[in-house]
Amino acid sequence: MSECCLNPTPCGPAPHKHKAQVFYVLAGTIYMLVADDWIDAPKGTFISIPRFTIHNFANRTQAVQEC
Repeated sequence: MSECCLNPTPCGPAPHKHKAQVFYVLAGTIYMLVADDWIDAPKGTFISIPRFTIHNFANRTQAVQEC
């Protein structure tokens, strides 16, 4: 498990896939691409991404977000 802070940016890394991954939003709202759908993930959201599923994340706000 790791903690990260996302600086404001309209797009995150390139969409990618690898082993299963989970995200838990600690503060603010992040935007997650899971397969073909973008999901708004506010504080307290838990997202489980199945292995080899295309995903991405972004911070489309003006503040640093934590996950």
